[in-house]
Amino acid sequence: MRNFTHDRYTEQPPSTWIGRHWLSTTRDGSGEYLRGLILDLRPGAVYVQWPRSPGEPAAKQWTPSDRGTLARE
Repeated sequence: MRNFTHDRYTEQPPSTWIGRHWLSTTRDGSGEYLRGLILDLRPGAVYVQWPRSPGEPAAKQWTPSDRGTLARE
C-alpha cells in the first residue's frame, strides 16, 4: 500500500471557508504570520478581518488568495 498525505482542507469547497481563519504570508511586528477571520470570498480573493491593534478598530480588506492559506483548525 502506498503512503500519502491526505489534506482534507483542500477538498472543501471555498464557501465553507467563511468563518474560518486565514494565515497570511505577511508577518506582523513580532515576526508572527498575520491570522485573520474570513468574512467573504470571491474568485482569487478572500475578505479578511484582521485582529485589532491597541487603540484601533479591526481592519477589513480583500486579500489575494495566493498571499496566504486556510488555517488548519
